[in-house]
Amino acid sequence: MRTLLRFISRPLLAAVFIHDGLDALRNPADHVERFRKMEPTLEKIGLPPMLTSDAKLLSRLAGAATAVTALGLSLGKYPRICALILAAVNLPISVVNNPIWAANSSEERKEYMRGLVAGGSLAGGLGMVLADGNGQPSLRVRREIVRAATAGK
Repeated sequence: MRTLLRFISRPLLAAVFIHDGLDALRNPADHVERFRKMEPTLEKIGLPPMLTSDAKLLSRLAGAATAVTALGLSLGKYPRICALILAAVNLPISVVNNPIWAANSSEERKEYMRGLVAGGSLAGGLGMVLADGNGQPSLRVRREIVRAATAGK
């Protein structure tokens, strides 16, 4: 049964991702610019250049994945899977968008830090969705119930 809290919270959490995903689909150039700033760092850690060759396509693909999974989360369709996908996409994007190590001024550093904290907060909200069993017992508890029922026969 859906509670009022889930009914309100999931769409509110998903709204940020829907907005960002649609923005990446419509305006990939803005997202590509941020990605280009990270390319030297990505090359240093060994990411193959072919993955970074078409940053516009990568931005659009990430935007589409973000918007679709956020819509699923908002509608309550496979919310745990959607939250897991959003977290997997959100964390690297938060780091790319907020390269605190590349800040040139204390104001810029503060802004990047704010972005990282916001990204971490969203990840925390997604973690809460992952932990939410929607009123159902966990798989471990269900397995124990089945074992106890079959042991009693």
